[in-house]
Amino acid sequence: MTLIAKTIVRDQLWVITDGSKKIGNIEIDNYGYCIKIGDNTRHFASTNVIEQTLHVTFDKPTTLESHEEIPFAYWPVDGETFNNFYDVKRKLHVFTKTKNSLCYHCAGYYNIKMDNEWETIFCPKYIFIQRYPYQGPFKTVQETITE
Repeated sequence: MTLIAKTIVRDQLWVITDGSKKIGNIEIDNYGYCIKIGDNTRHFASTNVIEQTLHVTFDKPTTLESHEEIPFAYWPVDGETFNNFYDVKRKLHVFTKTKNSLCYHCAGYYNIKMDNEWETIFCPKYIFIQRYPYQGPFKTVQETITE
């Protein structure tokens, strides 16, 4: 039986499955790679030793290349996105416009109430969504028009 180690935190934490259910986990600690399966704990020096000794296959995480490959990319953006994440509480696709940017934006069209007036904004800064009342996200400008 081949076991699969699925990445939870890149280069730090993996869950070991038999293909359908969790049977253990692998963590990095001060002694190397700590494997816990049931009540048993073992340490190994590298992932190669784990693969050879326990027949565990490490599932390599995929790198997202474009906006279309992001599983939560429902709303439009203009250009390439970086540092993508999903705000679960607000159900928003949040991203930066450059790789090293610290300024996050929300994908889609929004109605945002600033200075007691509603404005339609495309890909507003994430801080606006956090600070002001808003409606959205919407896929088109036409959807933002309310009566």
